[in-house]
Amino acid sequence: LASKREATAVNVQLIGIVSNVVVLSQLWYAKVMPLQAFAGVLAASVAIAVAGLLQSRGKMSDRSWLPFEALVGAVGVGAAPQVLAASFVSGPASLTPSLVAAAAAALWLKQKQVQSGQELRKGIAQLPGLCATAMFALAPIPQLVRNFSDLSSLAGLSLGTMLLALLGNAVCIPRALFTRDAAWTFGSTWGCLLMGWAQLLSLYLGVNPETGSRFLPAPAFAAVSVVLFGYLGWVVSTDAREKGLPHALASYPDVFFGKR
Repeated sequence: LASKREATAVNVQLIGIVSNVVVLSQLWYAKVMPLQAFAGVLAASVAIAVAGLLQSRGKMSDRSWLPFEALVGAVGVGAAPQVLAASFVSGPASLTPSLVAAAAAALWLKQKQVQSGQELRKGIAQLPGLCATAMFALAPIPQLVRNFSDLSSLAGLSLGTMLLALLGNAVCIPRALFTRDAAWTFGSTWGCLLMGWAQLLSLYLGVNPETGSRFLPAPAFAAVSVVLFGYLGWVVSTDAREKGLPHALASYPDVFFGKR
């Protein structure tokens, strides 16, 4: 997003970074998170935030930005598989997921290099976004699995947080489609549906054992669903019309498989 000079989207991401750092600082203060780990995350967050802010405002040269993207991409390729593996596999950490991801990334970049130097630069620029999208996309999966496997354990979930996740990602979808950025389009759509609507679905299906009523009443869930999918239909229809596509269902395939 910073590479595309999407200053508004970068600002939204900066808010997310600050919010996450605040949460992690609480974990560190409660002695749940080691100081070394917190310091490392804090330093990386500040560096990425400052660089992204400068790049989105056109105040960072491409000569400096490309190595920074390569560094962040390399860290992402190593870290993303570890985070994802820890979410689904219990037991001691293993370097295998990171090594497999590194080999796949190296092969992919090699193919880009064979095409042209420009394609290689594009590939390096895409790595951080792809890693971030992978972690973002799979982040709600463990919570959803827990929600649907034990519908009586939903009492502590925040309805407001889910609605904000739904709305925040939903308003990004039109711009993501307009820019034809595949990672942004996938991330915002996935976040809207999985971090928002699917979580609300679990609240609708869940029954409070104390009251015997659903955590989210049927009329409220139905109203949110109608508004959301009506909005998404309007967005893709408008996008298809503006891009000259034959129908609304062609909008997403054009983002991921069309020539941009």
